[in-house]
Amino acid sequence: MSEIDATLLSPAEAARALFAADGLAFPPLPDALAARLVRDADETTVFSTRADLPASPYQIEVYTRELARGRAPSDYALIGFAGRGINSWAAHYYRVMPGLALLIQIEWGGAYTDAEMSKALAERLFAWAARMQDKAAAAREAGTLPFEKTLLFVFSPFGTSGWAWLDAAAPTDRVTLDTEAPIGSRAEAAFDAALTVRR
Repeated sequence: MSEIDATLLSPAEAARALFAADGLAFPPLPDALAARLVRDADETTVFSTRADLPASPYQIEVYTRELARGRAPSDYALIGFAGRGINSWAAHYYRVMPGLALLIQIEWGGAYTDAEMSKALAERLFAWAARMQDKAAAAREAGTLPFEKTLLFVFSPFGTSGWAWLDAAAPTDRVTLDTEAPIGSRAEAAFDAALTVRR
């Protein structure tokens, strides 16, 4: 991962340059949200619209629990690169908005990472995430978004990947993810079905 001189660029520009330098597409973020990004004080390759990150994004389970407990902000983005050791590194794209929470880790920057495979995976996941965000935004505008529920989607090469419905009225310390493949298609179908019921 390449370091970008923060003094020359805005945080949004630095984040874009960081992904470009690594040959990765920039994660799908509306321009207004990208403009709110700030560089994390502890990890210079992490950018977020939050001022209170509970942990390194590499610790994806912390972010999953925060959402399940109902303690996460309802609208934020976190992107960048974080990890540990010589091979446990990932590109991160966390996007939380009303009705939808996407926590995506893609193996990246490790000594033994297959960069081309990871790049192709990132492109597929980012395209899917953009489609899901568009659906959530359209449903919210149309009044068909089930506001009491949030579809949580977790993708990680270092832990369990899957999806689950979170209920704002029933915070929990444990989330059981549906891990049946293909998780993206199944999560999208469940989201579409929930929007249909609301109509």
